Amino acid sequence: MNTTTNKLSINHEVFEDCRRHMETVNVYERTTRMSAEIIFKNGDRRIYHAKSDSKKYAVKEVINFVKSIEEAIGDKVMWRFKGDKNYNMSTNYQKDVSLLVRIKRDFLGYFFDI
Repeated sequence: MNTTTNKLSINHEVFEDCRRHMETVNVYERTTRMSAEIIFKNGDRRIYHAKSDSKKYAVKEVINFVKSIEEAIGDKVMWRFKGDKNYNMSTNYQKDVSLLVRIKRDFLGYFFDI
């Protein structure tokens, strides 16, 4: 029980240290901030509020934050943006492909061997 408590406090301390480090990064004015849910290996969940309101820039910020957490704890974490259905493992991020791009790709793949 004591080791579980120590692991939870270590994750909390690492999370807060990484959050303080990211506060020093300058980002332009924002209206609504993107937030990401980060899940540690032991099941502990934390919410990280990115400084960016654009998903393009928030992805970069969250990936950097996840990378710093993984380096600090030496373990992989899962994360997702609020409202997304799929989780991302570690710093792997799969960008959503639009319907038009998928149709073009399938059409060209059907008629031409690419």
